[in-house]
Amino acid sequence: MGQRQGRAARGRSRALQWMGVAKKGTNPAYIAQNMDLESFRDGFQTVLHIKAEGRRPEQFVFTFAGFIAANGMNSRSIGICANTLSQLRHCRDGLPVACIIRGTLERTTLNDAIKFLKQVKHACGQNYILGGGGRVCDFECSAGKVVSFAPTSDTGVVYHTNHPLANDDYDAEYADYLRKIDPTKAVKGNSEIRFQALENRLKNLQNGIDVSSIESTLRSHDSREHPICRPVKEKSATFTFGSTIMKLSDKPEFLVAPGPPDTYPYQTFNFSGLP
Repeated sequence: MGQRQGRAARGRSRALQWMGVAKKGTNPAYIAQNMDLESFRDGFQTVLHIKAEGRRPEQFVFTFAGFIAANGMNSRSIGICANTLSQLRHCRDGLPVACIIRGTLERTTLNDAIKFLKQVKHACGQNYILGGGGRVCDFECSAGKVVSFAPTSDTGVVYHTNHPLANDDYDAEYADYLRKIDPTKAVKGNSEIRFQALENRLKNLQNGIDVSSIESTLRSHDSREHPICRPVKEKSATFTFGSTIMKLSDKPEFLVAPGPPDTYPYQTFNFSGLP
């Protein structure tokens, strides 16, 4: 039997997958995410509406009860999603992911958001997608590095799951794991399978990417064992806790499905401070 790639030594990690597409023609930029969490969190899906105050823009934040942010966007069309890269090095004196999300949403331009992400010290391995100003970008972050990532030469489309592809600042446990495996016998694991499914779907969209094709991708089950959209199952440890689509236009919109998007319809949240 082949050796399975990815983190095997720390039990189950949260599975997340997201995608981003830059503005093209009449289509605005979008970033979107399916968030797979533990099944006991079902029913605690929460959208925070943070009103503008001073220089702080109005914000919508998707999360669960007791957690200050899982992803979100602001009224200046700055959006951020995060997914766990537990293979990367962590530190005790870094800023936690939820605080990085909230800090990013205080920014009013994409360049300022990128600057913040690069300057802050990261407590744990995370991948972040940022969107704004018609652009999207991706960064793999660890305690010691922030590395830009693009899956193809087309920087207008980005996507990611839960294994590092650009950042090699591995933690000791994962580095030791890599030394022990035979890469010629490795087989694709959960994260790699979901990444391939995203890649295949985005490559096959000949007429451009819009909100309809994003929804279709986030509802997909191309792999029965490791689907992009994970249903609620009684004996399953995880499910798609929520799905978000952020429309980064002059009139931004925050779309949320409070569960697997093939079961729960998207609800649209509009910013009150816009005409």
